[in-house]
Amino acid sequence: MKTRTILTIGILSGLLCLGLLFARPACAQDAAPFAGHCFGAGTSTCLVPQLSFDVTRIRLNGPDAGTLEAGAVPIGAGYALLFAYDQWYTFGPAIHAIADFSQADATFFQLAGMVTAFRYAHAGVVWARTGSETQWFAAAGLTLPIDLVTTAVADRKAKAVRTMRAVQAEKDEAAKAVQQ
Repeated sequence: MKTRTILTIGILSGLLCLGLLFARPACAQDAAPFAGHCFGAGTSTCLVPQLSFDVTRIRLNGPDAGTLEAGAVPIGAGYALLFAYDQWYTFGPAIHAIADFSQADATFFQLAGMVTAFRYAHAGVVWARTGSETQWFAAAGLTLPIDLVTTAVADRKAKAVRTMRAVQAEKDEAAKAVQQ
């Protein structure tokens, strides 16, 4: 188990390092985070890749229903559709998955439907399958955007987009005035 945990952390860290290495610099036209996409001309609604860490879980089914589990494992990866992305209170739905295909132990797969709040927290429902056993959990934990875009960086990007929009609106108004 320790070997798989270390291997999982190593792979995720390697992917994070590659993402940061190949991340392109953002400009006002391209405000989307690395491996993500912002809808419209700004940064108010964005699809963002993120890592998830379930800190606490309560089992919802089986003989251990109501049992509280704590700990920052397993580590999942997925995407969140965040509204108000350029604000500190950003929120939205997220889906995270974890897979551990082992030859020594039972295969493990987990799918989580979460609500991300304040960019770094989430809560929701987890469906887990270990071998032939299906488990349901209510979970809460932490999220980490893979590209490590902080609120200050997102705010800078949003301000650049707003400035570009204002300049474009002034140009459009000037063009309409000339046509009349």
